[in-house]
Amino acid sequence: MPQIQLKSGGKQLSYSNLHVLRTAHAWNMILCVTAQDATERANIMSWLMFQMGGIGPMQGQANHFVAFAPVKLDYPIKRYVEETYRLYGVLEIGLQNADYLANNKYSIADIASFSWVVAGFFAG
Repeated sequence: MPQIQLKSGGKQLSYSNLHVLRTAHAWNMILCVTAQDATERANIMSWLMFQMGGIGPMQGQANHFVAFAPVKLDYPIKRYVEETYRLYGVLEIGLQNADYLANNKYSIADIASFSWVVAGFFAG
């Protein structure tokens, strides 16, 4: 897993979305982190955590069992593909009346989710 060594205090960051947040904060990326108010920031973080705790791990498992597992097993394929479809349904609801996930503005929530959705064909 990639790590970032922080100069202050010798701490390390070890999670991919933590890297995204740290980089966006360090660069003061207006469209990524510095939303206008706490409600907008919370909405961005909510969608980012949805990707990190849902789409990433569940679709990652689906991708593995569908496309890369040396032995095709029905149960994990069904479980993870169905969960990926369910999570995509949540994305669809979030995007029904908006072009972007959080606050109808391009944000790190969109950046983090996009690569998984583009690779959705691996999940069946």
